[in-house]
Amino acid sequence: MQVPFPPGKGKLLFAKSKVYLHVSPSKSENIPGYLTIVQPYKGAANTDIIIAFIVESDLSVEDKKTLAYFDLYGLDGENADKLYSSNSHDSGDGSFNYNDRNIPVVSKYIDRPKLSSLASFSFAVTISNLFSCQIRPRAANFWHGSIILHPKDSLEKLPALFFHDDECPGTKREQKLRSRNFEPFASNTFSGLGDILYWGGDRFLSCLKNYCVLEESPLEKGMILVNPTKDDLINFIPNVIDNKNDKDDPFKQASESFNEFVTTAKWKTLGALAQITKNVRSIVSQVAKNESIPEPIKALLAKPSVKVISDEFDSANVYLAKWALAN
Repeated sequence: MQVPFPPGKGKLLFAKSKVYLHVSPSKSENIPGYLTIVQPYKGAANTDIIIAFIVESDLSVEDKKTLAYFDLYGLDGENADKLYSSNSHDSGDGSFNYNDRNIPVVSKYIDRPKLSSLASFSFAVTISNLFSCQIRPRAANFWHGSIILHPKDSLEKLPALFFHDDECPGTKREQKLRSRNFEPFASNTFSGLGDILYWGGDRFLSCLKNYCVLEESPLEKGMILVNPTKDDLINFIPNVIDNKNDKDDPFKQASESFNEFVTTAKWKTLGALAQITKNVRSIVSQVAKNESIPEPIKALLAKPSVKVISDEFDSANVYLAKWALAN
């Protein structure tokens, strides 16, 4: 018998700590968070599974503890170090018994991630709305491996996520376990990138494969299509229109992508406020014109205080518009 999910909670399928948004060249301004894969409710289809970046400061104390634990032990268990510290970890054929299925060995739950937020840098996308993942593994000239999630809505831009493996307890533990079996390389390889040392994004891809099909695009290095159709594989066109320096290294423009992400959020806020203003005025106008409305109500709507509220909405719209254009 399956245990029901706690109310408002989602089940963790993957969690990686010390994943950062690089918002500027200054390291002090980097925003740390967790990259997660979450089953939103019991029996959810794989296409409804959520991939979410959750800023550390947005988390409750309970969820922080849960994610920190899962980062370390969620996929390999608490006893992995003891099991693999002696010959007892040998399966008999010389192979290593770590969790190569990349399925959780414990059931842990966190608050269900929100798919959109106007008040945070956290973001999320369901597998059904994810078109591709752009991968740049850690290398000699790139200290931090990174991933960009590309939603199917081409107008929605998400910032690059940087894996600070040297700070992540879970990744350091995984590297330690793999080194004991002389397997320092990543499980996922890509054309034209050669041998890749294990990094935090590798476990993310291995886990994601349990819930969707990942196909490497033959046209753009490091571009992984998610649940692609035949038309996607045939018609996918890499970004060759932009400046050559940019197209060769899309991650170099991560801060610009972040700024675009923030700007989009600003205009969503303005749009929501404008819609509220429109709705309020429409309701007031309809009530005032409705002959069946009692005269005391109409008299109330005609009071100066009601007009002040409407004017304040206008002032807020103007102020936020100036703020959005200035930043």
